[in-house]
This record gives sequence, structure tokens and C-alpha cells, in this order.
Amino acid sequence: MPEAIIKCYQINLQHSKTATVNLMGLIEKEEIDVVYIREPYTIRDKVVGIAKRYRTFTSSIGRSRAVTVVINNQIDFLLIQEATDKDTVVLEITLGNLKFYSVNMYLYITEEMDKTIDTLNAILRITNTRGILITMDSNSRSRTWDDKLTNGRGKKLEEFLISKQLFIMNEDSEMNTFLGSRGSSNIYLTICNNKLLKEVQEWKISEEESC
Repeated sequence: MPEAIIKCYQINLQHSKTATVNLMGLIEKEEIDVVYIREPYTIRDKVVGIAKRYRTFTSSIGRSRAVTVVINNQIDFLLIQEATDKDTVVLEITLGNLKFYSVNMYLYITEEMDKTIDTLNAILRITNTRGILITMDSNSRSRTWDDKLTNGRGKKLEEFLISKQLFIMNEDSEMNTFLGSRGSSNIYLTICNNKLLKEVQEWKISEEESC
């Protein structure tokens, strides 16, 4: 059986309708299988602008800041309801011989990192020893993931990741994962455990503008 490959893309849409339209075009152009969205475009707390033919997963309560979209119809999935809320979406994903837990997280900048760590611990208990992929808008800065500085939030997060033997898959790049009017940083992270370490390949920052 040939090895299964899933092409993933993570993006912060900054609640922009234009960015959402651009993303729909990019999905077709790049043949993306799964998209991890943060800060989606919403109207009256409902996520809008995503093609109905795609399977969209998010919390049904409140204004969601994390949305996972499965494009590839060959992918089987199971939404882990008890671990999913407006800032986190957890799926069990299966494609051929590849099976893992997919976690999409938005870390609100004013939320205590201790609460985030509690959430991550709960997710790790659910996933147990299985492969896990975490895509995250961390709103945390650390030289560990090639940012220019380390702040308090970043220090706490990096210590937690080390303690749980979780690996940051971001690679050093001349580009930053975030670039906006407030400056640039590397706050968007891709993380996995050792069960999935060899499966995560060809990580890169897209040159496509999201907004």
C-alpha cells in the first residue's frame, strides 16, 4: 500500500471576507487536503465563506476562533467533542495507513498560559500514545521557534513542550509566520510527538499573502 500523504495548511484569516475568498482559491490551486483556520470570517457568530462541499468543524457555541476544514473526501474523521470549543478543534484523522489526532488551537493573548497548558494536558490524555499534530496560533514568542525574542508566555509554552517531549516542526526561514501592521513574529507553530515526527515533512511558510 502506498504511503498516505496529507497536505495541510494553517492560516489566520483575521476575520476578513477577502482573505476567506483568497483561501478558497488557494485550496484549489495548491490541492490542499486539510486547512487549520484561526480567526475565521463570521457573521452573527457563524463561520461563513467556506465552500459547503468541504467538511467544516468548529464549536457550535459562541464565536469560534478555531476552525478545521477537511477538503479531501478520502479522509475519514471523528470529531472529539469533549476537547473541542471555540478556541480548539480536535479530530481523529485517518487516510489509508496514516492515522493521527489533529489539534487546531488559537491561544488568546490575554488568556493565562496555565489554562492553555491544562487544555493541552487534557488533549494529551485523550490521545494517549497515538500520533498527534498540533497547529497553533500561540500568541507567544520564543527564540526556540526562531523568533527575535522570548516573552513570558513563550517561556512557559516551550517548557511545557519540552516536558511532554513534543517537537516544534517550524524551520528557520527568512520569512515570518506572522506579518502585519503590528510588526512581525513567529507565533504560528506546528507541533507533533515522536509517533508522528517522521511523517511531518516539507514544512514551509507560504509566500502567498493571506489578506
